[in-house]
Amino acid sequence: MSASQPERGPSGVWKSEEQLKKEFSARLRRLREARSQTQSQVAKALGFLSESVYQLWEKENGNLPSAFNLQKLALHFKVSTDYLLGLQEEQQTAASVGEAQGESEEERHKLEVFRLGMQGKNWNAPEVDAHLRFLHRLRETPQERYDRVLTDVTYPPHNTHLPRLNDFYTPVATRKKEEIEALFRDRPADQARRVRMYVLDLGQVPSPRLQRIILGMQGAELIKGRHDHFTLAMSNGSMARDVILAPNLARGDIEDVKLIPLTLGRSQSDATAATTLIGNFVFNHGDYRVERVSLKDEKGPQRIAMLAGSINLAFMGIGSLESEDSMSLYARLLSEQGIDPAELRREGVIGNVLFHFIRETPGPSWEIYDPPGDPPKRIRVDISDREEEDILHTMSLHVLHELVEIQEAQIVVVVKDPSRARIVRAALEMHWANAVICSLAVAEKLSELLRTEPIK
Repeated sequence: MSASQPERGPSGVWKSEEQLKKEFSARLRRLREARSQTQSQVAKALGFLSESVYQLWEKENGNLPSAFNLQKLALHFKVSTDYLLGLQEEQQTAASVGEAQGESEEERHKLEVFRLGMQGKNWNAPEVDAHLRFLHRLRETPQERYDRVLTDVTYPPHNTHLPRLNDFYTPVATRKKEEIEALFRDRPADQARRVRMYVLDLGQVPSPRLQRIILGMQGAELIKGRHDHFTLAMSNGSMARDVILAPNLARGDIEDVKLIPLTLGRSQSDATAATTLIGNFVFNHGDYRVERVSLKDEKGPQRIAMLAGSINLAFMGIGSLESEDSMSLYARLLSEQGIDPAELRREGVIGNVLFHFIRETPGPSWEIYDPPGDPPKRIRVDISDREEEDILHTMSLHVLHELVEIQEAQIVVVVKDPSRARIVRAALEMHWANAVICSLAVAEKLSELLRTEPIK
């Protein structure tokens, strides 16, 4: 019998080799397209140096994978090998069907909460509460549950429910972006600045957590746009964290990257420390030639100093002063200097990033813009570097200034809170940064400052 003719086996009809290849390539292509992945991305995820092998599997009448590669494909796409070979349509036992139905019901509630959240419904809306009740956990407030569910929906791999960034580039956000860029660009030559604004209108997204995820996704798009070799620097802070952990930054989106810490405070291992963020990034992308440069390495400090001048892209969050029960490193340092962090928090003009950046040399005094109030009060902060405190600064403002002015690197501030607009302006005016990813509310406040408060 010809190899191309179907033959009846013990449990059904054997498919011809040509038919099997045709159906296999079609299933494989549908699985890849459903996850919005390229052939190159899948090939890299499977460990191939090029996409040529994978391309032949998707080609009609092309090659069939070996048993080992078939297993890798099944694990990557989270399907069975029988499904890939057309032996079943993902049929399950009665027990597993019941389990899957339970999972799908929970998923249905989660997706409905996400849909309502994207429509502007907050955690306390009656229609949202009806779904949150089904998803409750012990000792979890409805607001905490709401943020957890939104995070659960946005972070799974191969996510088809990610918010579309284009939806947040509303006409009003685009106008504000162009307005601020023009306010910097159209000044006299000695004051003109080239600033890139990425303004997202998050007014219809009530969840602060989801707002940060969306801003982080915009930062990830800047990373994904650089496939060639480049150096990426990161600061501490939750906003920088959301760029590194952005759900749209998939495996295979980047390669040949060196990561270095932009800032460090006292040695700490909390979830927002730059070293922790970088370690997590390397764990997720290290097989794509992503390299971490650490101060703990024998020649780490020298390598960081050498790479500082070649930074192509850097992210820093403005940060905030946490509440007393979870006081930040910066707040503790201020308290040691006899300065009340609560007072600075009320003024809304100071953030963790200032500890790292608003200083040129060890031990200076530095000033920030006058906070609002009548009469206005200028805040001066004196902090000296003491070796025993293990305060480390990987690079000075002078280096940032050169990166912005000479190297034309993108030094990006990621910010959601309008009260941080004064610090954003300071960073831009002093050439410590030249790009901003922010909410429309921040952009509106920044525009107001630029129009009403002249440069001193």
